[in-house]
Amino acid sequence: MQTFEGPFNTQFEIYAHTRQPLEDPNKFRRLVGKLIYLSITRLDISFVMQFLSQFMTHPTDAHLKEAYHLLQYLGAILIMEYSLLRIQISI
Repeated sequence: MQTFEGPFNTQFEIYAHTRQPLEDPNKFRRLVGKLIYLSITRLDISFVMQFLSQFMTHPTDAHLKEAYHLLQYLGAILIMEYSLLRIQISI
């Protein structure tokens, strides 16, 4: 069975003001905006989305990296859910 971390990276630095600000913060804003809609149906990511949405005005590369981590988590969850659904159908 595949293992993966939770939706929030435990190694994330809370004091990300030491990181580089993004050259194009609109990329981060669009991604977070789309994920906010998804957090309505997926409660497991609501904490991370609330955390990331606090940095919409001045996102850094660390915040974008955390958003990508969340996307990887969602991809792994979808693969796992699909696999479980296929097993249930075949039984």
